[in-house]
Amino acid sequence: MDLTDCGRCPDCRGYTLRSLEGSTIVCSLPADEAPRGAAAGSVGAAMQRDVLCVAADLPIGAALDLLAEGRQRGVPVIDGADRPVGVLQAADVVAVMRARGFAVPAGMDAGATQRALDPSWIPEQVRRLPVCEVMTRGVPTARESDAVDDTRARMATVRGQRLMVVDAEGRTIGAAQL
Repeated sequence: MDLTDCGRCPDCRGYTLRSLEGSTIVCSLPADEAPRGAAAGSVGAAMQRDVLCVAADLPIGAALDLLAEGRQRGVPVIDGADRPVGVLQAADVVAVMRARGFAVPAGMDAGATQRALDPSWIPEQVRRLPVCEVMTRGVPTARESDAVDDTRARMATVRGQRLMVVDAEGRTIGAAQL
C-alpha cells in the first residue's frame, strides 16, 4: 500500500510518520483474520497475526519513530513481496553511526535501546538512510503447520526467541514468540 493511502485504510492504527515520500509500510492484519482450526501444538496456533512490519526501503527515522511509539525494541523488515529479510533494532542504528564516524552520546551501547530511539541525537543523513542499509539481515522463519516443539528446538541455536511465520511462498503472515 502506498503511504498516501495508509491513513485511509480501515485497519489503520493511526501512526504518524514523517518524511516518507516514495516509501511503503505494511499494515498489520487484524486479529480476527487469525487462522481458523490451526492444529494444537503448531506454530499457527501460537502465532500472532497482528504484527507491524516495515518495508526495506523505509527511512530509518520513520522506522525508529514507529519503534518509539510502540515501545518496541525491534521491528521485522520485509521486501516488496512481503518476505522477511531482516530485523531493525535501535542497536543497529548505534552500530552504523559508529561505523560511519558519527558522534554517539557517552554511555550509549548496543543495549541502550530506549535512549537510542531519541531522534534528537541521530543526524538527519542517518535518519534518511533506508532500513535495508542498517538492519540485521536474516530472520528465523517457520511455517504455520510446523510443530512448536520442533521449531523451539531449532530456535535454541538462534539468538532471540521470536520468529516470522511465512506461507508456502515465503510471505510473512505473522510472528511467534516461542
